[in-house]
Order: sequence, then C-alpha cells, then structure tokens
Amino acid sequence: MSLVDDYGRRLTTLRIAVTDKCNLRCIYCHREGENYSVGMNCDVDIDELVSIVSIGAELGLSRVKITGGEPLLRKDIVDLIYRISSLDGIEEVSMTTNGVLLSNYAYKLKEVGLKRINITVNTINKETYRIITGFDLLDRVLDGVKSAVDAGLTPVKINMVLLKDLNEDDIPNMIGYAANVGAVLQVIEFEKVGVVDNELYDKFHVSLDRVEILLSRIAIAKYCRSSHARPRYVLPNGVIVELVKPMHNPTFCKYCDRLRVTSRGELKPCLLRYDNHVNIVEAIRCGASREDLKKLFLLAIARRKPYFE
Repeated sequence: MSLVDDYGRRLTTLRIAVTDKCNLRCIYCHREGENYSVGMNCDVDIDELVSIVSIGAELGLSRVKITGGEPLLRKDIVDLIYRISSLDGIEEVSMTTNGVLLSNYAYKLKEVGLKRINITVNTINKETYRIITGFDLLDRVLDGVKSAVDAGLTPVKINMVLLKDLNEDDIPNMIGYAANVGAVLQVIEFEKVGVVDNELYDKFHVSLDRVEILLSRIAIAKYCRSSHARPRYVLPNGVIVELVKPMHNPTFCKYCDRLRVTSRGELKPCLLRYDNHVNIVEAIRCGASREDLKKLFLLAIARRKPYFE
C-alpha cells in the first residue's frame, strides 16, 4: 500500500520522538517541534509505540526514525528497536542521537536491527561544544561516533547545526573530521521551530548560502536526495556533505515524506505546525480497534499541508 497526501507527496517514514528528556542543554534545540512542558514523565510506553508503528507499517510506512529528546535515555530502547525492526513491513529503523551514551549502545543497537544513525556533532572544538550544549562531553560523543562506525551503523551521519558566530567557520574542520571517521556530514540550517523564539532565531540563524558556494566550488559531483530534495555534494576526499535548508523553502516541503509522532503520542503532520495533531495514543488507551486507528492515521495525513508554498 502507498500513502499519498492531497499534495501528491508519498509518505514513507514515521519519525518518532520516544522521549522529551535529554542529557544536554543545546541552545538551539527545537525539541522536534514540540511545545509541551518538559519533564512531565509522559513518555508513551513501549507497547503503545509498537502499536503505532505497526499501524503505520500496515498502511505503507516502511521506515522509522527514532528521535527524542535523547532516545538513549529510555531504559527500554534496545527492546524497542528490536520490536519495531521485527514488524512486518518495516524495512529500516534508524536513530538520531546526541552521542553521549552511544559508545555503550552502538553494538547492541546494531544486533537488534538498527540500520544507521545520525549523531549530532556541531563542532570538534571542545570550548565551542561546551558553549553550545552546556556540557564538556565532546570526547564521549566522539567515542560514540567511532563506536557507531565500528559497529556498522552505516552510513553514519554527522549532524551539524550551523550557528552564527559559534561554528559557522568550522566547516573545513568538520569536513576533515568526517573524512577521518568515514561519515557523511549533514549541515543543517537553524530552524525557527517549537520553543525557538524570534530572539534566539535572530541571534543564531545564519544562511547556508556561503556553505553552498564553498561546496559548489570544490565538489566533484552534486545530486539531490529524494527526501526533501536535499542537495548532496561529493568532495575530492570522498566525503559527502548534505545540506538541510528547511526555512522558507517550498522545495523542502514539496518533497516531505514523513509523518511524526510526538513524545506524547500524537501524530504530527508537520514539524512547523501545532494546530493539526491527532491524538492516537489516547485512542489506543481507550481500546480503539485497528481500523479506527488506521482512520486516525489517514486523518493526520489529510491534515498535511506544505508550510512553505
């Protein structure tokens, strides 16, 4: 079965925030577009998450991205990955993590079915990392990156959120780091999403135009991914650099292929909107049938609309 919304966009991916808890305090964090109060201990339980994914898989969503908060803070994360990856129709389970706990989990996650991983490393400068995250934990994160590569969670992607006056001059160093560890570098535009207000956005937002010009000059090839039509540059040293430019970008919205699940168990049709959620976990707790749950998925899909047109 293929899921297509009213704008002709085929959905393939369910992006699930399995917790809103985190062990860092990144100054740019948009909390996956959530605006709930933090720390309410309202994480969806494992059986409910598996039920949500199984309904999505039955409807044709074949890929799952596990996010947070920090997903590795869930004590049942290994079991959760195992159960989701074992579901009929699920072809790939991946994860986004800050990497602080990853060296303890990388091999276990690979064994139970995790295919690949994104790790947030905004800089390899220790002081800049401390300023951005609030903690002096860069060495642990870099150990996590190495563990992920060694475990075969490939392609390992390094997520770098570009921040004005903090790490915008770190691109060459990050390219070199990605080459050394054998990872893809994903440079992400700072987004005005969730708890990010105008003041924070104005302080740290910087266009990726300068990065794009640099990459265009040195790349030996360029192509676009199907997801969000993201441009990818292949550099002479073999590193692939991908740019994520969501702000005021109709192309980004035009090729969006994902439906989100918030840490409170709501289907979220759009990262940038908060008025169109569908509370599927409440329906599960009230004993809704699978057919009724499918209808809630279809309702969420019907509410999808490009934010930037």
